[in-house]
Amino acid sequence: MGVRLHRELRAGDTAVMGDPTQIHRVVMNLCMNAIQAMKSGGALTVSLDILALADSRAFATATLSAGSTYASS
Repeated sequence: MGVRLHRELRAGDTAVMGDPTQIHRVVMNLCMNAIQAMKSGGALTVSLDILALADSRAFATATLSAGSTYASS
């Protein structure tokens, strides 16, 4: 029993706008929550892909413009 971590980082050499410490903390918390929910073990996949937005999207602190942006799961 155990958890295997797989990464699928297909965003090339793109950059992420944000505080590196906060981004690290969010990703680590999501992974820890997922691992704790995997009582029988298994594979946890973390992926980062390029995503094209058809329309702008407003968030709490910023607005993402339409066009190419990045999505993670």
